[in-house]
Amino acid sequence: MKKIAITVNNENDNIYWQFGHCPRFKVFEVNDENHIVSYGYLPAGDDQGGQKLEAMVQNDVNVIISEGMGQGVVDKIEEEGLSIEVYAGVKGKADDAIIKYLAGVLEAEHLTVH
Repeated sequence: MKKIAITVNNENDNIYWQFGHCPRFKVFEVNDENHIVSYGYLPAGDDQGGQKLEAMVQNDVNVIISEGMGQGVVDKIEEEGLSIEVYAGVKGKADDAIIKYLAGVLEAEHLTVH
């Protein structure tokens, strides 16, 4: 089972412009056959990155998709040796992004795999 968190706004599930400022995450659970088995929303809190990253760890998130992510969060993922893939530079709707991710065609400005 894999969990994928996408930064989204509160209005229409558009991918939010920045991980550290997003109001919530749309979290998908995906089985070993790459099928979505469930999804839900996780409130993001007011912190600018640290608490949001901790929420990702506590909720066993394996992949984060966002339009932007600060270097501080990327550095913390690397420093702590977290097994989280980060896709940044992704725009549009969260549902479109998850479909592209599962098909292996999600385009991102950079990809960090740990």
